[in-house]
Amino acid sequence: MALPDLVLRRPVATATCVVAALVLGLVSLSRLPVAYLPEIEGRSLTVQATYRSSSPREIERTICRPLEEELASLTGLESLTSTATASGASVRVELETGIDVDQAALDVRERIDRARALLPTDLGRVEIRRWRSTDRPVLRFRVTALEPGDQERLPDFVDEIVLPRVSRVSGVSNVEVRGLTRRRV
Repeated sequence: MALPDLVLRRPVATATCVVAALVLGLVSLSRLPVAYLPEIEGRSLTVQATYRSSSPREIERTICRPLEEELASLTGLESLTSTATASGASVRVELETGIDVDQAALDVRERIDRARALLPTDLGRVEIRRWRSTDRPVLRFRVTALEPGDQERLPDFVDEIVLPRVSRVSGVSNVEVRGLTRRRV
């Protein structure tokens, strides 16, 4: 007996199965946790040190190498990658699977403090960043002036009108403004 024949011969049983599937689906749907972006944490840490007015070669010699030498003995280290630019250094610490990233961040901070004597004295704060999916912005938008004369008034418009209104929206935790050219006298 084929399925279509069975469905046509037993309409009450068919209707009961369909209703049961719908009820089960609705109950499951109401209990299913749904998130726009599930929280995901990476296995890497990025150490960033800003040091302006220097060459990448100088940054590599004075910042990257001391940090790399100190971080190389970190337990659970999978790889270590550094980048030197004219504005600073970035060292990426990739950890093995199963390593507690919070504890590793504390160990990295401790090792940076140990290497502080080898770093330039005028080096500012060294930041440790950790990637999380919840750190991503949910909304980005651009504001542009249509008329050439309006371009000069755009930073004031953004600071006085757009920024306060967006900040007051329920659920907004942070608003960043980037790329505006401000007039200076």
